[in-house]
Amino acid sequence: MSESIEQTPQILSATVPLRTSETLISINPSSQLPVKLTTNNYASWKTQFNSLLIGYDLVGYIDGSFPCPPETITRDGQTIKNPAYILWRRQDQLLLHAIIASISEGIMGLISQAKTSAEAWATLGKLYANRSRSRIMSLKETLAMKSRGTKTVQDYLQSVKAIADELALAGAPITSDDVTIHVLNNIGPEFKELAAAIRAREQPIEFEELYDKLTDYELFLQRESSHTDSQLITANLSQKKGGANHKFRKNQQNHGNNYNSERGSSPWPENTRRQDQPSQGRKNNHNGIKCQICDRFGHTAKQCFRLRSNYPSPSANYALSSDSLSSKWLVDSGASHHVTKDLGKLSIHSEYSGPDEIHVGDGTGLNITHT
Repeated sequence: MSESIEQTPQILSATVPLRTSETLISINPSSQLPVKLTTNNYASWKTQFNSLLIGYDLVGYIDGSFPCPPETITRDGQTIKNPAYILWRRQDQLLLHAIIASISEGIMGLISQAKTSAEAWATLGKLYANRSRSRIMSLKETLAMKSRGTKTVQDYLQSVKAIADELALAGAPITSDDVTIHVLNNIGPEFKELAAAIRAREQPIEFEELYDKLTDYELFLQRESSHTDSQLITANLSQKKGGANHKFRKNQQNHGNNYNSERGSSPWPENTRRQDQPSQGRKNNHNGIKCQICDRFGHTAKQCFRLRSNYPSPSANYALSSDSLSSKWLVDSGASHHVTKDLGKLSIHSEYSGPDEIHVGDGTGLNITHT
């Protein structure tokens, strides 16, 4: 009888593996399992839980490699509670509690009948493993159809990275080359030069480096666009101001001609003016000029008709002087460039055969012949 009692522990130890440590491990789901299981994130939740089980050496409770010991054992002819069973049972219930606490409230009812952590684990796998594959297919389809559109490069790359991260958590990671190819194919035609340079690289480019290069190139394109717009604005302003100068000179010339026609015309009709036309005399009185020879208003002594035999006609000289002044004095437009169709107005010029044009407000391009 004593021999059978001595052999019983050897049989139990050979068939039922016992944990070397008798310390219970309690898991804090709120801090150690921050991602709660939902209907769409089974793969990421499972990855999170698996890493914790491996770290605490508790995987055997879940996958069946550390089964439950017998509830009782025989010692000294008596049936007693197996200490190993008690320890296993307590640890398994702590794991079951961690599983329940790490899932969303709507899923708890699905594992309410589970008695062990292995049962709860297997039930969740049957319910959501297939859904996880559907989720992977959906993510890959979303990635394949995603284009930049009107997004900034930063926003677009962040959305692509988010999908790639979800695929990795779902157990279907994509390589950095696949991400790069997708980004370069959908980033936009304005990035074709940079895309060609990246494709020609001998070594694959990591996502972080790709992010830096594309965002920097976007800033470069924005600076180039701003510089081009400023050149168009300058050309349009020059054209507009040039038209204003022409109108100013034309008005000045017309004003000079009218002034000459009033003051520089022959005074003989004035001498014989009818009495019913006093308005012209009153009009000329307003200019404050009075001849000291004939005491008439409207001209100076040098312009007096009584000296016509000795002096040439002053009207022509006055008109020439007015036109000469108006052609030399121009309004300052404030523009950095000016445009004219009269080559004679350029004292220094040379022929221009370049491709540049001047664009006016309606988008019409004007050829440049001289600079």
